[in-house]
Amino acid sequence: MDKIEKFLKRLTKKERNSVARLIQKAIRNELEGLGINKLKGFDGFYRIREGKIRIVFQKSLPQNKIINMDIGR
Repeated sequence: MDKIEKFLKRLTKKERNSVARLIQKAIRNELEGLGINKLKGFDGFYRIREGKIRIVFQKSLPQNKIINMDIGR
């Protein structure tokens, strides 16, 4: 079991549904209205915040596709 799966198991059902919705939108590249911020000092890294939960991901520029993801409080 990886870090993301362990983190998701510790969330409440409401938080888990909210995070799942955000992840699905990010994967489908539907980033409008998610409040995405670019991380300073890191090229191509962004974060989405939902309450105290943060989802950090990296976008590859040529395909504009998400290639790396991390979740935490």
